[in-house]
Amino acid sequence: MRGVSAVIAVILILMITVALAATSYVWFSSVFSTVTAGGTNATTTAISGIQTAFAVEAAIYAGNSLTTVSIRNTGSVNIDKSTAAAYINEIPATITPTPSGTLAPGAVFQISVQNTSAMGNICGKPIKVSFAAGTPQVHAIGGC
Repeated sequence: MRGVSAVIAVILILMITVALAATSYVWFSSVFSTVTAGGTNATTTAISGIQTAFAVEAAIYAGNSLTTVSIRNTGSVNIDKSTAAAYINEIPATITPTPSGTLAPGAVFQISVQNTSAMGNICGKPIKVSFAAGTPQVHAIGGC
């Protein structure tokens, strides 16, 4: 029996090598682009969280089951007011009406938080305010 000629064998080996190299290149390219995109998203989220800062300046029981909370944007970017959330004594509370728009750096706005009977006596209790970005802030409820 005769074998494959030396020239054809070399050509086959080169074709297999090129095919393997091309497959590896495509696979590594997709892996690195996925890793890069994930790193970029994580970095963007971290920077946004650092730039987004706010302070709860006051939380006063206003009667009629409402607590008025004053919030100041102490960061360097606008804060989306519609992402606000409030918790009284770790119980989710309703913000009425739902805030909209943005809070510019240095600006202050007030929200009204609905107290429920499940929260009990809220005087002196902590109210936690959070937004989609930034660190939640806690303040004691006063004015009782």
